[in-house]
Amino acid sequence: GEWGGAVLLVAEQSPDKRRAFWSSWPQAAVPVGNLLATVVLLVTSFVLSPAAFLDWGWRIAFWLSAVIVLVGFYIRTHVEEAPIFLEAKAQVEKEKATSFGVVEVLRRYPKGVAQAMGVRFAENIVYYIVVSFSIVYLKVVHSYDTSQLLLALLIAHVIHFAVIPPLGRLADR
Repeated sequence: GEWGGAVLLVAEQSPDKRRAFWSSWPQAAVPVGNLLATVVLLVTSFVLSPAAFLDWGWRIAFWLSAVIVLVGFYIRTHVEEAPIFLEAKAQVEKEKATSFGVVEVLRRYPKGVAQAMGVRFAENIVYYIVVSFSIVYLKVVHSYDTSQLLLALLIAHVIHFAVIPPLGRLADR
């Protein structure tokens, strides 16, 4: 995954007083990607027969994601290290400091690690219930039309995107 690296890159390049806001944008890109994939799936579900869509049409969105790989490659090869990272690296080299291993972090900061994991688990559980289980459940058990489900998913992705940057701004307070 590129997500963690993207958040770190943006956080390191952001001004201190607006770091959470700017760091929220890579997270906001997740629903944008899902939104684009949903649009592709929605269009292909309208253009193709149900059999063709289920057979091969749903794969089109995956092939189009190759563009993201190219963008990621460009960013990795053209963005320099952030000044804050270079300062931290110089400080570590100067003090010959040793970095904490995972076990040491868990031993020293169990509460913080548990809180961070809990927040992330809660968000992920809700997200995956909405984008996977509920879609399959409504399709299989209640026979909803694919286009109805994709439109509902489209709305969910728009809301998801719209909420993240304002919460990032709020976190900077």
